[in-house]
Amino acid sequence: MQFTNSLISAIMAFSALSLAAPAPAPELQVRANSKLNQYSNPDCLDNTGGNVPTYHAAPVARNCYNIDSTTVSFFWAIGPLLHMHVYADSDCGGLSVDIGKNGQCQSVNVNYSDGFQKINSIRMT
Repeated sequence: MQFTNSLISAIMAFSALSLAAPAPAPELQVRANSKLNQYSNPDCLDNTGGNVPTYHAAPVARNCYNIDSTTVSFFWAIGPLLHMHVYADSDCGGLSVDIGKNGQCQSVNVNYSDGFQKINSIRMT
């Protein structure tokens, strides 16, 4: 009889646990591994052929970043689940193109359309 009572108590305790509200899932945070390195030479190189950027930023999602007027190329990398958008005008205005989510070296001189020959700003979304 005591075994039966213990078994019933264990089953009821387990049932109460399984009916309890599940713990909330942790909120996913975008890692701070985004990168925007600007170079005054093609192919993301500095004046000595290395890759020390002229300007460096760790862009935050949904903020606009203007490309410096002396920049010829830039290397970008973004956090997970984000895309890089480039804009023809400063302050993320004018025509835009989604250049994807895989970081790479990018020339500021482009030929996306007649109205989009140079990248002047970027935004991660």
